[in-house]
Amino acid sequence: MKDFINKLYRNHSLLYKTLLFISTTFLIVYLFPKSGKFKYSFEKGKPWQSENYYAPFDFAIKKTDEEIEAERKTVNDNSQIYFDVDINLISKLSEDFENEFIREFPDSIPITNKGAIKNHGYVILNALYERGVLEKDYGYDTSRDIVLLNDRTQIKTVKYGSLIPLNEITIFLDRQISEGDFSNYRDKFLSIFYDIIKPNVILNATITDNTLTEELNKISTVRGSIEQGTIIISKGEVVEGDKFLILKSLESEYQSKVWSEANYNWIL
Repeated sequence: MKDFINKLYRNHSLLYKTLLFISTTFLIVYLFPKSGKFKYSFEKGKPWQSENYYAPFDFAIKKTDEEIEAERKTVNDNSQIYFDVDINLISKLSEDFENEFIREFPDSIPITNKGAIKNHGYVILNALYERGVLEKDYGYDTSRDIVLLNDRTQIKTVKYGSLIPLNEITIFLDRQISEGDFSNYRDKFLSIFYDIIKPNVILNATITDNTLTEELNKISTVRGSIEQGTIIISKGEVVEGDKFLILKSLESEYQSKVWSEANYNWIL
């Protein structure tokens, strides 16, 4: 223990210098600027006060947040929407219609035009599922194109407004019944269809969302580039339009120049 203390006294100067060196190095590295700084000041709509300025290196012209947001909105408004459609449901519902028709129009009730009534019921059923029945209204614009899929295979593209949500079935049925001049049997028709109608068109959220994500990922945050040595702005020229955007992009480029691992080790 005594020898250790003696060694400590003999080498305290070296230990002090070592600790001082490490502390100073740490403070220098900690306080050293970790990003670049654009040395020119400018304001939109004001003249450029410095000399003619040339690009110091190659850099990209960044889009504004407003431009990117506008592009994202455009993609959202136009991205493809996919719905799964059950093309086999109509066959089962035709059988259900036959059974329900017999229940509503039994043989014990004498009706001279029963065959015409039944045929018109089939016409309504086919017209309904030719357009497609939605499980609910998804709120898309009626003029927007959507893609119908069956077993992940594209069948056709239709307007969203051509599909019929369940809450609008009555309106459709009333129109079809009146067109066939079978209004006297409206209640029986509605009773039949309310019991058998099921949605056959359902949003495929997975494919729709994946498609939207892919399109959004394609949006570029830049809209061009400037090569080193290209004149950016001349002395006295007003900072506006593309000039302003280019200068803002260059300013952002300086600020984004953070240390890399190689730079950090080199400075140490």
